[in-house]
Amino acid sequence: MRLFIRRLAGGLAVSCGSAALAASAMTQDFRLNGERLSSFEEPLAAQFGDITFSLNGLIDGALDADLNDSRKDDLDGRLTTNFEMSAVTQLPIRWNVGLAYFGQYETIFDEDSYTDNIAGFISGSWGTIVGGEVADIVKEETRRLRGAGNARLAFDGPLGGLDDWGGGYVGQFGPSRMSTIIDEHGDVDFGWVWARPVGVAGYRYGLRYTNGDFRADDGVTVFETDAVTGTFEHSYGRRNISIGLGTERLEALGVEAERWYSSAGWQYQFGNIVLSAEGHYGEIEGEEEASGALGAQYFLARGLSANLGINYNEAVVTLETIPLLNRDELQALLSLRYGY
Repeated sequence: MRLFIRRLAGGLAVSCGSAALAASAMTQDFRLNGERLSSFEEPLAAQFGDITFSLNGLIDGALDADLNDSRKDDLDGRLTTNFEMSAVTQLPIRWNVGLAYFGQYETIFDEDSYTDNIAGFISGSWGTIVGGEVADIVKEETRRLRGAGNARLAFDGPLGGLDDWGGGYVGQFGPSRMSTIIDEHGDVDFGWVWARPVGVAGYRYGLRYTNGDFRADDGVTVFETDAVTGTFEHSYGRRNISIGLGTERLEALGVEAERWYSSAGWQYQFGNIVLSAEGHYGEIEGEEEASGALGAQYFLARGLSANLGINYNEAVVTLETIPLLNRDELQALLSLRYGY
């Protein structure tokens, strides 16, 4: 049940005896980090006066090899470091009010970038109201379990998404969890998840509706999209099997297209090693999209791990004269990661 318990905890390893868990009631119950890399460690927490501060993050140094024949000699280094922190206080009416911030610095191919998200929230026994740069909250609530190590499955879910700024609600109702975000342009992302152990196994069902935008690979054309995605996960011991199915409608400049997509994943942990395999297949107006990912993670010490990913994706889709997708990648990514 270990992988299932990790899912119930929102991607964090659960340790009932830790001091951080005792402070969890005073931290946000949503994920502001929508990036691929996040720490499995519980947040560090400290209280100063009436305010509880929490922090977690990671440092990841990687070697990236492009395995396509045309660029088979390419080998590049990359460094990623990110952190998520929050400050929370409790009002006299026992509602929690707080501010959360996520930042990520990345160096790839000698180019530096820094991205960040910030959000304010108020929460109580009725749930959490959140506002700010919260576009990825529903995606993080409803997605399948990500692959191990550096596995990265392309096209896994809707192409379209919300703009950064918006607001919404996250609430827990027994084994069910609901999340809704509306962005500054009125686009909506809604998710529902049901998760609980049944006997010696764990089950997790997810449903997501997304109304958003997708910028085509021509870099100019923006498609309006509507997508419905369903996910299912089964966990038994240290094994997890997941499936995702969805359909999406795209429209821009009088061009309309229907997309359907499917994905599946397997993950298993034995000792200090986690292995995973994932695959994706879909079609847009009869044109194929495909991807696959193999991942491995080896835990060297608390917070320290070696990670491997072999990732493939290919899609060449043109709608009339608009290049919607133009992808052909085969990548190997090896990294050493420390989470705190």
